[in-house]
Amino acid sequence: MRITLRVLLLTVVAVGFAVVFRPAPGRSEQGLEPCGAVVVSAIEADGTALVKWSSTAAVEVRVNTPTGDLFASSPAVEWRTGTWVKPGARFYLLSAATHETLDVDVAR
Repeated sequence: MRITLRVLLLTVVAVGFAVVFRPAPGRSEQGLEPCGAVVVSAIEADGTALVKWSSTAAVEVRVNTPTGDLFASSPAVEWRTGTWVKPGARFYLLSAATHETLDVDVAR
């Protein structure tokens, strides 16, 4: 039986009570399209914000533009900004391999 997910095509093989997941034939982990999300908290009283992200592949978080300053990269999943963050600052989540924009959020 094959199950198609948004990002992952898996072949499910049931063996007794165990279920084993394997990439479908012809698809490797490196061949999967990454997806992810980035969320910026409200700017706190100390002038910083918490930036959290999730992804299925290696990513970079860049500030203000997709080619802007590198804020963070995998494998971390959250970083606190310095007091430099201002309302309206954009945080871009990019695929580290293709530099495709996966998501963007704005500091408030």
